[in-house]
Amino acid sequence: MYAANANYWLGQLLFNKSEFAEAKQAFNTVVARFSDSNKRGDSLVKLGMIAEKTGDKAGALQYYQQVVKDYANSAAARIAQQQLAALKA
Repeated sequence: MYAANANYWLGQLLFNKSEFAEAKQAFNTVVARFSDSNKRGDSLVKLGMIAEKTGDKAGALQYYQQVVKDYANSAAARIAQQQLAALKA
């Protein structure tokens, strides 16, 4: 549990510093290795945001749609839906 949280917050710190490649690595660790973590949905949202910021609109759509599907009634899904709406606008 602590490893998932540590990787999430490391990713968040790197994201805030615009170190997207490193942040992506940290968020991917949460998604791949900690499937039961409560930070997994949030990590997928952040991966979508990184994809957007690096010009990968298709990747961003994929991440956001996965969050909406896998975490339907969560705060992460609400953020993902907002991001999807903005991308499609």
